[in-house]
Amino acid sequence: MPKKLREISGIAWHRDEILAIEDENGIIYRIDPKSGEILSEQKFGKPGDYEDILIFEDKAWVLRSDGAIFQVENLTGKVGEGNQFSFERKGQRDFETLLAIPNQNQLFLICKTCSWDKKQEASIFRFDIMSGKLSEDFIGKISTKKEDLPKENEIKRNLEAQPSSAAIHPITEEIFMISSSGKWLMVLDQEFHPKEIYELDPRLFNQPEGITFDPKGNLYISNEGGKGKPNLLFFPYQGDS
Repeated sequence: MPKKLREISGIAWHRDEILAIEDENGIIYRIDPKSGEILSEQKFGKPGDYEDILIFEDKAWVLRSDGAIFQVENLTGKVGEGNQFSFERKGQRDFETLLAIPNQNQLFLICKTCSWDKKQEASIFRFDIMSGKLSEDFIGKISTKKEDLPKENEIKRNLEAQPSSAAIHPITEEIFMISSSGKWLMVLDQEFHPKEIYELDPRLFNQPEGITFDPKGNLYISNEGGKGKPNLLFFPYQGDS
């Protein structure tokens, strides 16, 4: 992918393209999913630490690391207009994951590192789209403690619960969540209960920060460049034909 996307931090499928953000500028990039090239750019906000993006009802929702959410209603022009919603809970926090579950008028923010969490847990907060309000109290937590993980998966090391992005599989409707720090991929049900977890090979997943699916169930994961080049990995759907 282009050097401009070296700090790519979130991706989302929109029609036949991938929308991406990076964690320095308030810009949405339209990307060709086959070539990885930038098709166009749209400014939506001031420079900031933007971490995730999703599409809900044909609008883009962008998460900043402090928990603020930006709604972008127009995805066609050079400048996107919308609203900003602040996260008011006090304490140090770093959010990287924003998720929408089908048929629910709410979004979910998930901590990467927040002062109220222990090392192997990540708090989940709810944002109500209709009222525009963010919950100040978490509604649950994701745990990577061995006793809380599926017994079918033999994980030999302690995993940090620091998710970097999540997306809903369009066919199974399961949640797929990744962690760059912990180097894992977790599959959860819509109640955020873990069903499967896999360790990621750091040789392939240098810094996995974004995840999305196309309507056919094909998986895309973006890696920040670090000292190298950013890339977009494609994994075809292997479900029943």
